[in-house]
Formats: sequence, C-alpha cells, structure tokens
Amino acid sequence: MTNYCNKRGSLKSKLPGLFLIPVIVLLALTSCEDDESSIGAGLLPGGDFANFFSTDTFSLSMYTMYEDSVVANPETFFYRMGQAYSPRFGTSRADFVTELNLSSPWPGDGINSIDSVFLILRVRSVSTEESGPQFIELRENLERLDMEETYWSNRDVDQGRLLATVGINNIKADTTYRVPLSRAFGDYMLRDTSKLFISSTEPDFRSFFKGIWFRMNPFVLWDIEDPEDPDDPEEPEDSPFFISFDDPGDPGDPDDPPPGDNKVIPMLMMLESSVPSSSGILVYYTNADGFKREYSFVLSDRVVRYARYFHDFSTAEEGKEIPHINDFVKDTMVYQQQLFGTFVRIEIPGLDGLKEFEGGSVNKARLTIPVFIDEDEFTATNLPDRLIFRYTNSEGRRISVPDYFISPLFFSGTFSTSSRHYVFNIPAFIQKYLEGEIEDPVIEIFTTALNRRNVILKANDASVQPELQVSMTKF
Repeated sequence: MTNYCNKRGSLKSKLPGLFLIPVIVLLALTSCEDDESSIGAGLLPGGDFANFFSTDTFSLSMYTMYEDSVVANPETFFYRMGQAYSPRFGTSRADFVTELNLSSPWPGDGINSIDSVFLILRVRSVSTEESGPQFIELRENLERLDMEETYWSNRDVDQGRLLATVGINNIKADTTYRVPLSRAFGDYMLRDTSKLFISSTEPDFRSFFKGIWFRMNPFVLWDIEDPEDPDDPEEPEDSPFFISFDDPGDPGDPDDPPPGDNKVIPMLMMLESSVPSSSGILVYYTNADGFKREYSFVLSDRVVRYARYFHDFSTAEEGKEIPHINDFVKDTMVYQQQLFGTFVRIEIPGLDGLKEFEGGSVNKARLTIPVFIDEDEFTATNLPDRLIFRYTNSEGRRISVPDYFISPLFFSGTFSTSSRHYVFNIPAFIQKYLEGEIEDPVIEIFTTALNRRNVILKANDASVQPELQVSMTKF
C-alpha cells in the first residue's frame, strides 16, 4: 500500500522553483489522506516499508444447507412459540419446554381455598399484530431436565396431561396478558406444598413438577365453557380472551384442522423471561387463617429449558420453493432462514494462492453479497439486521470468525440500503487461514435466535455476484 505515497522526488522534477515547495507538500499530503498508514513514508529509508503490495478479488462458491436439529440449550434459547409461513421457505414452527422457578419458598401457611389462577404472558415481540385468534396450549412435561445434558431442537417431548388451552385475540408486542385459568390448575400445582422449595442436594420442586411444554396451536378451535367456574361472569365483548379451561382429557390430534373455514394467521411470539418481569403462573388463594395470599411459578433464565424448531419446505408455493438444499448445486440464489432453518455455506476457492507470499500481512478482506429484493415478501426494510459468519475450528466446534470477536462493529455483517449488499470485514479470518490456524476457508452464515426474518442472497453466477477483495502487504 505504501507504493502510492513512497515516490520521492517525482513531483519536484515537474514543478521547478523553490516557491512551489508549499504546493508540493500540500499535494503530497493530499495524495495520502485515504491511507494514513503510509504518511511519512518519504522520510524513512525505503527498506522500512513494504516491498510488495497486492489486491486480489476472489469469487465465492455458495450453497444452501440445512440440518434438521441444532443444539437448543439456554445459550441459544429464547421463549419463542408459534408458526411462520413464507411462500418461498414454507412453514416454520417453534415451541419450548421449560422448568418453572418459584417466586419464593412456600410460606407454610396452609390453603383453605384456591380463589383464582392466571397465566401471565409478558410478550416481548410478535411477527404480526394482525394475527386474529391464537391458541396457546400448556402440557405437563414428564422428563426431569438436566443442566448438564445437551438438548436438540427436534427432541420429542415426554408429555403428560393437558393442563390448559387458552385463546388470545391479536397478540401485541410489549404487552402483558393476564389470562384466567381454572382453579383446578391451581389445585394441581399446589397439591403438595412440601415440595415447593429449590435444592441442589435433595429432590425438590423440579422433581415433583418437571416443567411445561408451551406451544401455539392454530388448529385448536374449541368453544367450551370453563367447567370449573360455570357461574363466572362473561368477559366483556372487547376482551382479548375467549377461551380458558382445564381439560384433563384428550382433545384429539392437535395438528388436525377443524371442520369449517376457521383459519388463524400464523404468527411467532417471544415472551419476556428476565426476572422480576417474568411470565408464568399466578395463583391467588386463601390461607388456613383466612388471609388472601398469592404464589407464583415463573419462567426464568435461571432454569433448564430447551427450544424446538421444525421446518416444512414442502408447503412453499409451487415455483417459488427452494430448488437446492444440501446437494451442493451452485444456484444463483441461496437461502438464509430464521429459527435455525436453512443456512448458507461459503467456500473461497483460490485463497491458497496467497500463501506463496510468506510473511505477508492481510490489510483488508472485504466480502460483499448482493440481496434478492422482490418488493413484496423481501424488501430493503424487512431483512435481518445482521448476518454473522462462523467456521469449524480444529476441535470440530463451530465458532464465530475472529473478526466478529474482535469487534462486531468492524466485522459489520449489516445490509447497505444504497448498494443492496451485505458487507463483511474478515481480515483476521483470512490471516489465520494463511498462517495455518484455520484449516479450511469455509464459512457458514448464521443469525441469532432473536432474528425473525429470512433473506435470499444472490450467489455464484447471478447477474450481480458476491466477491471477496483481499489486500496484502509483505515487508
């Protein structure tokens, strides 16, 4: 890079006269203002600076990949449930299984009666706020969860009884819902108050009640009055809640659509789980002395839980479906999906050629990928906020590229609305590959569990192609 500024005497020979020296100095400084690292090059011996500078552009081989299960432990977990549909990606579904935490140890004051029970849902985000009626199903989990175990996202749930099914109209983000449940739910949760404690040395509440499987089921459209409270006053007409009951029986196959034209718009919902503003179960009771009390079972970041994700690509619209998955066909578009669905694999052929410049230093490695925009499902304003790169290290672990660890801001991975490209800076990744610390120049794109958007990237022989530009200096 220093060869742009390290040409001493070339201007002086063309501009004779001492009165032009200030102009010469100004021109020299101006010529270097885009490359601060070379300012002053003419003041030191040439041997102190680079004797080689190279900029190369590499094409990329990109593929759409999919794995039907990912590790779904707490570090990649959010309380998310529901469905999403894309004419190009098909149907995606999420639910979760979680232990419940106790708001406090049981006060030991006995129970005279259960007065009321509520499901508290603190909704953090939704995929749409015009979703119509949504149904949330709570089933007991019969498997004791273990903090040391690895849980995968396609795991079968060891399910027990149906605890409750509730319906809510047009669920909104940043909203807390207080959904009435039957008193039988409270009776069941408080049936043995001697178990209401947490301990690491003896069987505790988590052994007594192992957790709840939460899922949103758009096909359960029952219209059943609460059998526990037949005399309860009706909800006002503008109430968002229209079903609340406890049904210990079998409701039938929840995946079978009901008869008729009832249809629910698919949506994804994420709950808030930060203490003390957690979602959970709130029980109001009268104690043995006749005093009104309350007790809570809460969703928390401090319990064992796992997420489940499922993707059905066959439901995509004919002619819009993903044409190639896991077959290593170099298509002109590749598909990055939310909820740990399809992801993009990037190979960088030809990068080995840079190894011949032994001792070279990577100054710049800028990768740009153009985006497919149809101004319908995919617009410049509804794409993922950030795409992240990962690679497989020598231990077989997938980790983020070193540039992202050094500085997410420098790494970027964000979308440029002007160029309609995603931009990535990866000089540390390239440098470590050239030095042998990274075995293969293969990158995968991923998004965090918070992302709820899909993106289609132009690839390979598309009309506008992705590319990697690498600049190196050898001293």
